[in-house]
Amino acid sequence: MEAFKIGNWDAERVKFYTPYLDIDKFGILEDGLKACETLNIDFDEVYKRTNTSYKPYPSGNSDYKSASSVERIEAFIKLGRKDPVQYEDETGPVEWEVAKSHVEKVLAEHIK
Repeated sequence: MEAFKIGNWDAERVKFYTPYLDIDKFGILEDGLKACETLNIDFDEVYKRTNTSYKPYPSGNSDYKSASSVERIEAFIKLGRKDPVQYEDETGPVEWEVAKSHVEKVLAEHIK
C-alpha cells in the first residue's frame, strides 16, 4: 500500500479493496460461486476462462503439475466441483480425472 501511495499522485483520493490477501484459492472459489449465484451467471462459464497456471501450454491450456495449478485443482476438489478449465500435458489435452488424480497423489505424498 505504501508503494501505491508513493507512486501515485493524489493516492489518498483512491480507495482499494484487497479481499483475497488472507484467504486461499478455495476461499476465492467459494466467493466466486456465491457471486455467480447472486448475479445469476454460470460459474463454469466464468471459470473455464481463467488460467492460473504458471506454465500454460502454447495452446493456452493449463498444465496440472505446477504449484499454482495443483493449488487450483485442490481448491476445486475441496469445493466438490470439476474444474472447467482445460488441462494439458506433454501428450496433449487431458481429462479432468487425470489432473485430479495427479493432484490427489501429490497431496497424499505431501501428507506422509
